[in-house]
Amino acid sequence: MNEARNNRIKNLLIFIFFLFVAQGCQEFIHDSFDTFQGKTLTKTGDPIANLRLNLYSGSSLVYSFTTGSQGEFRVVLPSKNINTSYSMTVREPFFFEINRFDQIFTDNSLMLDPSLRTANGVIDLGELILVEK
Repeated sequence: MNEARNNRIKNLLIFIFFLFVAQGCQEFIHDSFDTFQGKTLTKTGDPIANLRLNLYSGSSLVYSFTTGSQGEFRVVLPSKNINTSYSMTVREPFFFEINRFDQIFTDNSLMLDPSLRTANGVIDLGELILVEK
C-alpha cells in the first residue's frame, strides 16, 4: 500500500517536471528567436540567386548565408534581447540601394530596424534592391 502511494507521488513529480520543461521550451521557441526574411533583386526586378549575405549583431558576425534560386532568404536565429540591433552586409560588386527620406544612396551595409519585428519575431525585409558598381 505504501509502495503504491510512493509510486503515485513519484509519477506525479515526474509529470510536473515535464510540464515545467515543456512550458519553458514553448516560451523559448515563441519569445527568443528572430526570423529574417526577404528577397534580393536587381533594379530591373530580376532575382539575385546565390548571393552571399552576412548578418551582424552590433559588430559581431552572427550568420552568413546564401540566397536561394529566386533570391529569397529566411534565417532563424536565437535572440537574447528583443532590442538587439542587426545589420546585413553584401560584398562587392553589389551594394544595397537604400531609400531614406526620398534620398537614394548605396551602401554595402543595411541597418535592420528591430521595430519591424512582428509579435512572433519575424522581421520581413521585403524586396531588397541591389546594384552593381
